[in-house]
Amino acid sequence: MSFSLRHLYNNILEYRGHGLAYELLPSVAPDVRSIMHRLERHKTYVEISKGDAEGTEDLWDLYALSRISDTLLWNFQPQEWQPVLPEVSLDQYREFFRASGLEPYDITRFHPFFHEIVGVETVEDPDNPAEITDFVWPGMRFGSMIFSRQGVMIKAGKNVIDKTIADKSTLFFTYRRKRPTLDLSHGWGSNSQWRTAFRRDYETADFYTYNAGHRVIDASQGLSDDDDFEQSGLSATQLIELIRFRQFVRTNKECNPEDLAPWWCTVVEPK
Repeated sequence: MSFSLRHLYNNILEYRGHGLAYELLPSVAPDVRSIMHRLERHKTYVEISKGDAEGTEDLWDLYALSRISDTLLWNFQPQEWQPVLPEVSLDQYREFFRASGLEPYDITRFHPFFHEIVGVETVEDPDNPAEITDFVWPGMRFGSMIFSRQGVMIKAGKNVIDKTIADKSTLFFTYRRKRPTLDLSHGWGSNSQWRTAFRRDYETADFYTYNAGHRVIDASQGLSDDDDFEQSGLSATQLIELIRFRQFVRTNKECNPEDLAPWWCTVVEPK
């Protein structure tokens, strides 16, 4: 059987023993690197049209690798949650993805483009900007694309990041965390779920682009009455919050997360 990221994901889930980082991962890193070499054009943004079968399959491969990352990140998260998954150390996680062709990063100033919020401490000043208090796992780049954001603990004022919301709101564009998550694979069958496109976030000299390749949302213009996004009951500002952070951090939205539609819109943020 030829190598595939989907099969590697299943092999990691089924692995029993204590040598995951010494046996399985080093043996497959060259195969993963070969796939990433084929995907190198995505290190910078390329448009993928509906009829671009090769580009679509590229995004499926990136998505499959992101599921592997989600699985290996599981035990770094402090929350108590089932199931118990195979463990690797932070150094082993970092080395596997480096050997696979990605570049680890550690950025010390909080920004939602680079950082995923793992936990929040509220400070007295309600307008205090978010500051990183601890690093939970490293981020990963693929050229100018953010493959996986860096996991961090933060402190912030309630008007900036509301702990009561940010600690428990659904994390979108994500398959697995020790919290509610939602991506477009959820609810599909064992084969169809792997036809999920990877979300692409790119950094350029002048901009951060979140969820590249879709309709650009501008808070100053709002949403039209016949817009699919408007039907979810979100304002443009709330939708941008959801896309930038991949979760709500200030908006207390009581609804079924599946009724929201952040998947098909892009946010472009000047630096």
